[in-house]
Amino acid sequence: MTDQAYGGVAVESERGWDGVRSTSGTVVTYRGELISTFFHSTCGYSTASPDEVFRFGRRLPYLRPISDQRTGGHYCDISPNFRWTVEWDAETLARILRRTVPSQLGLERVTVDEVRDVRVQRTGPSGRVAEARIVVSRGEIPVFGPDIRAVFSTPDGRSLGSTAFQIAVERRGGRVERVTATGAGWGHGVGMCQWGAVGRARAGQDARTIVTTYFPGTTLERWY
Repeated sequence: MTDQAYGGVAVESERGWDGVRSTSGTVVTYRGELISTFFHSTCGYSTASPDEVFRFGRRLPYLRPISDQRTGGHYCDISPNFRWTVEWDAETLARILRRTVPSQLGLERVTVDEVRDVRVQRTGPSGRVAEARIVVSRGEIPVFGPDIRAVFSTPDGRSLGSTAFQIAVERRGGRVERVTATGAGWGHGVGMCQWGAVGRARAGQDARTIVTTYFPGTTLERWY
C-alpha cells in the first residue's frame, strides 16, 4: 500500500485491529504473483479499466470493469459521494481552464480565449469519459482520461470527483452561459471500491468474496 487516508491513532478501533490481526500474512495473487491492489472511494456503478484513467495504460486481467449493482441499487450507494454535480458559469470555467490547460496539457494560456463548447468525445469500457473536447475560437482542445479531473477542476479548486460524468451546456444567444457536470463515484475507479466493499460486507459477503470480486481471477493466500 502506498496511498491511504489515515486519521491517526484517535480514529483506530478494536474492530479495525481485529481485521489487521486476522489478515496478517495474507496476500492477493494472480497466478502465483502479487497483484497491484488499486483502490478508490466510490465507483458509482462500476469499477474502471486502468487504461481509462492512468497514464501507463496497461491492461491487467484482474483489473477490469466490475459492476457494483445489487438488487434495487448499488453496493456503494451508501457513499456520500455516490452522485455529485459541479457547475461552472462561462467566466469561471474559462478562468479555471486558463490555469489548468497550461499546467496539465502544456498549452499556452492564450489558447483558451473563450469557451464555445465542452463535450464528451469518447467513453471507455466502464462508461467513464476517456476523452473530452474544449471548443475555443482557435479549434478544439482534446483532454484525455488521465488529465480530465485536473483540467476540469471545481470552482473551489478541487479535482473533479471522477471521470464518470455527463456534461450539459446551457447557452444564451449562441454563447455558453453555464456548464454542468453530473457525475457518479469518487476517485479513479480502478480496483476495489471501498464504499462498495462496505455495502457488500453489510449484505453478508465475506472478505474473500469481496476481494476476489473486485480483483477477478485472483486468490487470497497466506504467505507468512
